[in-house]
Amino acid sequence: MAPLPPATLATLVALAVIHAGCKAGGRTHEDMGMSIAACLTRRQPGRVLTAQLVHLDTLHFLLNAFALASLGGAPQAAVGGHAVQYFVATAELMCLTGALTLAGLALLARLPLLADRLRPGTPAPPWTAAVADRAARSCIVGYSGIIFGWFQLVALASGGRVPLPVGGWTVPALWGPTLSLLACAVIIPQSSALGHAAGLVSGVLVWAVGLRWLTPGAVVTLAVWGAAVAAARFQAARAEASGGDGGGDEEAGQRAGLLDAASAQARAAAAAAAMARAAAADGER
Repeated sequence: MAPLPPATLATLVALAVIHAGCKAGGRTHEDMGMSIAACLTRRQPGRVLTAQLVHLDTLHFLLNAFALASLGGAPQAAVGGHAVQYFVATAELMCLTGALTLAGLALLARLPLLADRLRPGTPAPPWTAAVADRAARSCIVGYSGIIFGWFQLVALASGGRVPLPVGGWTVPALWGPTLSLLACAVIIPQSSALGHAAGLVSGVLVWAVGLRWLTPGAVVTLAVWGAAVAAARFQAARAEASGGDGGGDEEAGQRAGLLDAASAQARAAAAAAAMARAAAADGER
């Protein structure tokens, strides 16, 4: 294997340090993961980004580190060859992957409600309840989505064949990301297929649009806006912590009720479907 670029090495070191800190601090998925409850109900949107840098299981970290290292210098070369472009593209992948993953979880959690609106008066299929309940309870961590985003970027930048993250095999560029996604879903069924798919879509978006923004002026602008938003959120948090009339608690309760409605509606739909089947069976007798 060729020596890794300094940018990739820095990424691996940062992920290793974060992993070691989480293990030493006894962090859990509830503490660090991206979920509907944490990001929306408890108003912690920052987890959309931070959760992607966290590995709570050492094997999970090693698999992702190996997958990223196996790509070698291809990601950096795909975005122009400069470390700054690599890190900006990584930030774009992180933002897009996190946003798409959270949006997907929210959509799946409301699947029974959507099915009811599409077919009013007809009970939602029983499987929608299971999907909605799993989405409502999902808590995602790990760098996998960004790695799949990089794999998609490398595939689009290459006109020939690309290496798979495992095994050392090469496949046609356009096959690689999809085959890797399917293989990961089969070999590691507990992995987040939604997060991986979001990474693939993010890779396409960064390739089609994001790379045009990788200029020094754009980097400075994004950094300034990011600092301004962070400062505004910090001031708002201080103001909320220093006092208030309880409106924040009421709003959080309302959001919790809205988000919990998906799981409750899913169970109600399943119960209604079971009662309808039982009534039909009694009628046939």
